Amino acid sequence: MSRRYVGPGFQSGKDPLRQIDPRGGVSAWREGAVKLSELAQEVIRLDEERSEYWETELPKRHSDSPLVKPGEDLEPPAPQEAQLRKILMALPEDMIYKLILIVYLGLEYFGTQALAERFEEIKDEFGNPESAVSFLVGIGSLGYLLTEGLARLNQDKIDVDKLLRKPARARK
Repeated sequence: MSRRYVGPGFQSGKDPLRQIDPRGGVSAWREGAVKLSELAQEVIRLDEERSEYWETELPKRHSDSPLVKPGEDLEPPAPQEAQLRKILMALPEDMIYKLILIVYLGLEYFGTQALAERFEEIKDEFGNPESAVSFLVGIGSLGYLLTEGLARLNQDKIDVDKLLRKPARARK
């Protein structure tokens, strides 16, 4: 059984963009009105729902589930994947890269020392937000890795909402 978390400001089953901006816009995301901790928890929730979706749908579509044979298709993607991509694409660039930083902490690529340098390396590695979003959406265990990364920050008494705090650049 998976955990169910609905972060502050989010209601399960509703469009997070509409919860923040009733018009369904993305201004609140771009302006940094959402805390990184809330965003991470919403991404974790969506990833858990995406996993549950595939646990149900994969056996219906593929007789050898959980194995998928070469050439077999996983289309259409889980509905949560589109929602996840929509949320991530609405974020300021720095928020996207901070999520990757937390994922890398979850992967234990590095420790919590010199996070500012690691952050700059991540920005250089991906080069653009679209590549970074594709990376995040493509991770099968995104929720788990974010959970682990958040735990490492907490263990070292680093407030995720103050992580590398500086004004976020809004994407146009």
